[in-house]
Parts: sequence; C-alpha cells; structure tokens
Amino acid sequence: MSPRVAMRRAIAALGLCASAALSTLLAGCGGGSNNQAPAAAAPSSVGSGAAAPASTSGRHVTLAGAMTPASNQVPVTIGPYAAAGRTANLPYVTVTVCNSTGRCVNVDHVVLDTGSYGLRVMASAVAGLDLSPQTTASGTLAECAYFLSGTTWGSVAQATVQMGGELARDVPIQVIGDSAAGASPSACTHHGADQGSLTGLGGNGLLGVGLRADDVGTGSYFVCSGAACSRATTLPPQPVANPVWLFASDNNGVIVQLPAVGRTGTATATGLLTFGIDTEPDNSIANYALVAADAKGNFTATLQGSVYGSSFIDSGSNFTYATLPEPTVDANSMYAPASYTTYPVQLKPNVGTDPTVTTEIAAINPSALNFNIDTAFDDVVSPGSAPGANGSVDLGLNSFYGHASALLFWGKSCPQGAGPLYALR
Repeated sequence: MSPRVAMRRAIAALGLCASAALSTLLAGCGGGSNNQAPAAAAPSSVGSGAAAPASTSGRHVTLAGAMTPASNQVPVTIGPYAAAGRTANLPYVTVTVCNSTGRCVNVDHVVLDTGSYGLRVMASAVAGLDLSPQTTASGTLAECAYFLSGTTWGSVAQATVQMGGELARDVPIQVIGDSAAGASPSACTHHGADQGSLTGLGGNGLLGVGLRADDVGTGSYFVCSGAACSRATTLPPQPVANPVWLFASDNNGVIVQLPAVGRTGTATATGLLTFGIDTEPDNSIANYALVAADAKGNFTATLQGSVYGSSFIDSGSNFTYATLPEPTVDANSMYAPASYTTYPVQLKPNVGTDPTVTTEIAAINPSALNFNIDTAFDDVVSPGSAPGANGSVDLGLNSFYGHASALLFWGKSCPQGAGPLYALR
C-alpha cells in the first residue's frame, strides 16, 4: 500500500484565549493517511445532533462508567504537558520500551496517532537503554520521517514495546535525535523543518497505530557511518513498524474512546485505547457504522455540497481541517463563526458497498475558549484543502470526543469485514 502522507500541521501561537494571548500553544507532527457503487441502504448516523454540555471549561471529564483498563486497554489522556509547552487536543499514552537485556523505561506523554505508522521516541526518553541499532553491511540505519508539519530524524533501533498487558518483541522504532545518527541532513530537512523536539512533537514521542503494518513510503531510510549518512538504495528488511501489529494477540486493530466535552472545552479528559477488534469481550464493533478505506486509507467526504475524495480520520490532527463557508478566519487560521454552528458531513467509502455514514463538524469562535486553562476542544476548525479527488476533510481529534472510533488494519479481518476499515459509534 502506498499511502498519502498527511501528518498533523503545527499550530504555533494560538492567539487570544478569552482574555490572554497564548504564544506557545504548539501541536506536534502526528499523522493521517488517507470507489464504490451507490449504496441502497439509508445513511447511518454517528453523533449527529448529540450535543455535548454547553460548558465543561476548567473541569476534567472521563468516559462514563469504570475507568479500570482491561489487559488489552490503556488510558488516553488529554491535558497540559509543561515540558512541551502549551498544548491542545494532543492525546497521550504511556509506552514501556525495553532493551534486549530486559531493562525498561516508561515513556509518558507519547502522542497517540491513528494516522501514522510506528513508534518514534525522543532519544532523551530512552537514554541509558542502549537499544540495539539496526545495521546493514554498510553501517547503521537511520530514517527521515515526513509529516505535513515537518520531519523527524533519528536512528532505527530494535526494542520490546509493552502497553497494558500487550507486548511486542523486536520492534523497529525510530529514536529521534539520537546522537549516533548526527544532525538531520539536508536531504531530510529539504522535506520540511526538523520537528524532532519536545515542542515540535508536543510530547516525548509519537505512537503511530494507523491502518498499516509499517511506515514504508512515508519517509526515507539512510545508511550511516558515524554521523555521515547517505540515502539507502534498498528498503530495510525490518522498517519502522506499527507495534500493535506485532502483538501476540489483539493485533488486528485499535479502538479509541474519548468522553464528550463541552462547547467551550474542558481542562483535561481521559479515555481508553483498546487493542484488537472482536478479539475480546470489550472490543466488539458489531453495532458500529462502517466506512471502508481505500488503498491509501481514505474515503470520500461530502461537506456543504462539495466532495473531498481523499478524506480521513486522524487522532494526530489536533483539530479538524476542512473548508467551511464561514467568512471569518482569525489571526491563527481558525474559523471564527459568529455563533456555534454544526455542519453535517457524509462519509462514503471509496471501495465496497457500505452505506454512507453521516456525522458532523462543529465550529465555535475561538475567542469563546480559554486555552490558558483548557486543553480538550471538540469544535475548533481550521481551513482545509480545496474539494476534488485529492481534497480532504481531515477529521482530527475533535471527531473522537463522545464517540468510539475503531481502525481495522490493512489485511486483517473481523466478523464485520476486512481492513483497511474505519468503524464509528
């Protein structure tokens, strides 16, 4: 599969927040990737009209019911992370990384990204583990990963990755900013500025659990002799891999559940990341609306009568990026409607015969929000691409609040179908 790389855009200087300017609100560089005959069935509806409370500003919200994760689940938190600067709508998980001798570290504040593939951690977060580098006959392996907001550069190493009760051995990961690989070469930064820092990423790493098994096609590999690196002429036998794919079980997909937040945001939020689809009592998608993805991980979205053929759902996009009819865009490139407004959007698979799924995009004037207190928002929208076959509606983390969103991986299956597949409830 050759996905279109559509990683999260950086949101620098997210301006006036109720009463104060916030000059360091940054997003990281998460990811998103992206024809069927008309379906006879009526459209399914996901979340339309299900309004969140008018205000939960300054509060913490969690999923309804017990928040005791099962062995195939880990918490997802949205909240401030001072080391990375002010952040908004960045979903964090903790990942345990171990070396070949069994020594481990817990890496917290790793951004959960359903639109990219593979684990990438800051070298400072795994210092002392001495992870085994991937080598070739000519030297050690490094990677330049591409994102819309820039690039990350670092060596490729083998690690054991554990989350909850799930474990994957011999996982190729990217160690961002590893001194062994030297500085990011011009052949990498040519594709975008180096985002390999706490403030660039918005956290200590990036966990890509998107629809694919590995990140081939979403960057370039290099062979290094010391700090001298040249582009690899062949693909590595073990490219940076989606760790969930390598779990012994519960490895065919993920489900992300986040609580509803109020129109003016909430201070923090806690949800769940569940591993596996229809492999345990807690991960059935029997009552979900299905949206099959094409070979690029995309579907068609229809918004305000315009068609966007390369649309996707991406927890690594901190806000939604879509073209709305709003006349006003504020100084921070955010739509600023005169009043809270919702826009229906229809999601139609580019392959298969699944029916259209209807959801909605909500937009609020950012001046009504307080980014100094709150970090979780479900109604901030920035202008997106033009319509057309290559245009996209990027349904970012906004679209995850108050819902369960599942991804069935490419080549995997469950009773409801075969991947790549999105499933929404």
